[in-house]
Amino acid sequence: MRTLTELFVIGALIYLGWEQSFKERVDQVRERVDQVRAKVTGKQTQAAPQEIVAMTPTPPPPPRIVPGIIREPTPQHGAWRLDPRHRSPLDPPQQSPSPP
Repeated sequence: MRTLTELFVIGALIYLGWEQSFKERVDQVRERVDQVRAKVTGKQTQAAPQEIVAMTPTPPPPPRIVPGIIREPTPQHGAWRLDPRHRSPLDPPQQSPSPP
């Protein structure tokens, strides 16, 4: 039953947000509430002006240098395959030198 309710709520949110954004809907509701409040009280309420501030990207922090840690270069990937001394269980047995 809970899953059905969750699916219903998600479907309702998708339906409401499909044609018009939620911010626009909230602004409409606030305007209507202000209009009703003005009719009831007889005075106009002023909303605080909202400023749109452009976001400035913050520079990434500099890398921390930790003393005592030296980064070694990584070995070439697959280098073990090119190593002639590398043996695997599937390699043929080595011929042992026979005594003369």
